[in-house]
Amino acid sequence: MIEKKMEQLPITVRFLKEYLDRISDKARMDLPVKVILSIPSVGPRAFSLVTHVNFGYDWDKGLLLTTKESLVPRSEDQLAYQMAHELLLFIATKPVKKESYEIRRAKQILFRLGKDQDYLDKVSHIFHKKGGEND
Repeated sequence: MIEKKMEQLPITVRFLKEYLDRISDKARMDLPVKVILSIPSVGPRAFSLVTHVNFGYDWDKGLLLTTKESLVPRSEDQLAYQMAHELLLFIATKPVKKESYEIRRAKQILFRLGKDQDYLDKVSHIFHKKGGEND
């Protein structure tokens, strides 16, 4: 019966309080609050922990939950950009004795994006292990 009521939108603060008051297992009251995404997945559902709760006003009227992770899935363009950025970082940080054209070009692109050599030095360990094990 509670599940039926919870499917109705929107859930009010009154309903939420009544639902929580009915929980007989008080240890469950210390469980973290999560927001579940409605994105199809294999395995566990995607979720984010709630880091802040407050009441909104005016057009944000209601109980507002602030989540730890972004709940908006990335578009195909954003995913392609991220993959290209990671590939550029991999190429630009490759440990070699002499830089190839590809390495210089990758660095030029990253420098245009506002990255600098210090940044490349900091992230190089992510892509390449010391001693050339990842080459």
